[in-house]
Amino acid sequence: MYQPPTGVRDLLPLDVSQKLWIEQRLQRVFTRWGYQRIITPTLERMETLQASGSIDLQAILQLRDAEGVSLGLRPDPTPSLARAVATRLADAPLPVRLSYQMNVFRSTTQPQEFYQAGVELIGAGGVLADGEVLLVLADCLAELAPPDWTLILGAVAFTRSWLAQVAEPARHRLRRAMAELDRVAILAEAGIDEAVRSQLLLLFDLRGEPEIVLSKASSLPMSDAQRAELAELETLTGWLGGRSVPVVLDLSLVEAFDYYTGLIFEVSAGGRLIGRGGRYDHLLGSYGKPAPGAGFALNLEALQQVLLPTGKLPGRTAGGGFLVVPDGPAAWEAALAEADKLRRAPGDRVEIELLGRTGEEAIAYGRALGAAAVRWVHADGSTTDCDLAVIQ
Repeated sequence: MYQPPTGVRDLLPLDVSQKLWIEQRLQRVFTRWGYQRIITPTLERMETLQASGSIDLQAILQLRDAEGVSLGLRPDPTPSLARAVATRLADAPLPVRLSYQMNVFRSTTQPQEFYQAGVELIGAGGVLADGEVLLVLADCLAELAPPDWTLILGAVAFTRSWLAQVAEPARHRLRRAMAELDRVAILAEAGIDEAVRSQLLLLFDLRGEPEIVLSKASSLPMSDAQRAELAELETLTGWLGGRSVPVVLDLSLVEAFDYYTGLIFEVSAGGRLIGRGGRYDHLLGSYGKPAPGAGFALNLEALQQVLLPTGKLPGRTAGGGFLVVPDGPAAWEAALAEADKLRRAPGDRVEIELLGRTGEEAIAYGRALGAAAVRWVHADGSTTDCDLAVIQ
């Protein structure tokens, strides 16, 4: 009964050290590219979270304030950032480059909380803006170097154009089947044209090396808009390939959130999905300030799991510094003064022994803390040091 709810967890000191290691490296990349950090509220009005109509109500953990106003825990950072740009940053020069590191919540079969870091580029459209977002992402991954990572690109409008030939509610079911790569559900869907069914199944085969996929796709009957999307993908994969970014093209790729309008992408590493993103050109209009946008989010827990076997993450919490041990009750005032003096030195970590440990007990405790040395303080203010690195 004293465990956290299923779907959430405590981050213990070592977890926090590893999370900070990842966050600090991502923030360095974000800063290099000119993305300024923003922090938005964990709680939003339901009207904000649903303004675009693209987030399923069932995905939002809901509550009410004292006045009965419906509130929700953010299931995704992007709507909150779009709201902030459209209101608080309405007069900022475009494009607006923002970064974030925050927790998000999802209501699935059980509540879930996890942490994301990412960027949003708002106010710039086209292939150059898409390219910037992808190159920031590639720079982040180069900084962290997760094993065997791959960038998977898709074009949401290209894929949705085939679904547009199907009426609701079958379209929603088929979209979910596409997102879950569920061929059986597409085969079992009744009441759709067999030619459309065949086209949807064909999309599953349009995944792999960009040149091969683009060659196969070019033979399909397409609108001018679809051909333009494929031409942009060809440009982007060329840029990424020139920078040795591992790319897979997947024209069956469909995202869970329905606000994406163009380029979409995912990143996998070590058999895990570690990030996703795309272009959302209509979302800002839902908050009264039409503007194109694109961005990505990296899942910090997933990154932690794929980086653990590499040995890059801290294997222990921060150590070093001193354990200050008063040599009896008469030495307490002198021990506090000594600890204050040590803490003024940059970078030193200082803890005071509070439970009366002495001798070997104090040394064992200092070693357990990861301290570099134990400093005994005597009543007259004199000190005696024990270098733990020497006695281990």
